[in-house]
This record gives sequence, structure tokens and C-alpha cells, in this order.
Amino acid sequence: MYHPIDYIDGCLAVRAYDRGGMGRIICVGDDVREVVPESREYMDSAATLGDKIASIYIDPDYYFEKIYFYDLKGNRLGIYVPEYPSSIYVYVDQAFSGELIVELTSFVQRYRVVRISSNLETMVIKESGVHKNFVVEHKYARSHDGTRIHYFIVRKKDSTQHRAILYGYGGFGIPFTTESLALQGGDGFISFQVFVFGGALWPLAMRGC
Repeated sequence: MYHPIDYIDGCLAVRAYDRGGMGRIICVGDDVREVVPESREYMDSAATLGDKIASIYIDPDYYFEKIYFYDLKGNRLGIYVPEYPSSIYVYVDQAFSGELIVELTSFVQRYRVVRISSNLETMVIKESGVHKNFVVEHKYARSHDGTRIHYFIVRKKDSTQHRAILYGYGGFGIPFTTESLALQGGDGFISFQVFVFGGALWPLAMRGC
């Protein structure tokens, strides 16, 4: 699969999932060259930021999204990690030249809108309230075949959790990431988020969990 990002510095930047499926960035001009190689982190989306490329990745160990910034030679210039484990969405058509507008959503905050400037400075321009009486914890379990499975525990700070929600979803190239939840009542929940390729593979991954 190929997803155009933007025209930058005389070539078309493209997200390509033509190798191991984790995503890389290529530049298509007079020739085709690789800018950002594929890694063990899944590339969920990407956008341009002036003369830079911002790539949103899913962390392979903690399963939240973060942003890496690259120049057109593929050098990593910086990283943005949200304060809370979050999903990140880019507002492609709502930013001025030389800036990037992203929205974060997490288990404890419905939205946070952040402006990122071309020098990689960040500023929160709008946000909802934070459920500060809840905590988000990272845990791991083992499947029947020894596969390590990451899951979140979202609970009130003074509660002991007894209930769990087990949810499985498979869609090729469509990861299930952190989202905002209604936390006004109750003590919290356990969310098992299994990062698999989707499609016909996910029932096999979920079996025995």
C-alpha cells in the first residue's frame, strides 16, 4: 500500500507498506529514494512540517502513539511523546504553513489540541478536562504460545480492579489505539489491546488469551 504525504523539496513523499508492512517513507521524483526506513514500530500516519517530515508511530512496547521528526535525508531531529498514553490525529488542512496541528485523545482526556512549530516547539491551544482521579498502568500477559500481550489498566487511584473487558478487532492496516472513555462513574476497567496485523490473523492471535 502507498499513501502520498505531500510534495516537498522537488519530490513526492509517500508512506509505503511494501516490505514488512510496518511502513517506511520514500521520496518519488526523478528517481525513488528511501528517506525513512522501516523499523519495528508501526507507522500510523505522516505529514510534512515545513522542510521536515513528522511520522506518527505506535510504540511497540507500550502501545501509545508518538511523533518522530525527520529531515529529508532521514536524520531524526526530535521526538514528541504525549503526557498521557494517547492516539494522535493530524489536522492536515487546518494548519498554517510551517506548523502542524495535532489532536491527542487518551483514556483520561477526551482531547488535547497541540500546535507544533517548524523548530519543533509545542504549545497546547485547546484541551478538555483530565480525569486526574484515574491512573493508567501498563501490564503484560502471556498467551498460550508464549506471546507477550500488552494491556492497560485504567482505574481510580484508590480502587482495586475486579472486572475486565476483553476486546479483539482485526482490520488490515487499521490498528486499534488508545481512545477516550466515559470515566465519570465506576472504578475503572482493564483494556487488553493486542497489536496484530489484522484481517484473518487476529483470531489466531487472540486465541488462548
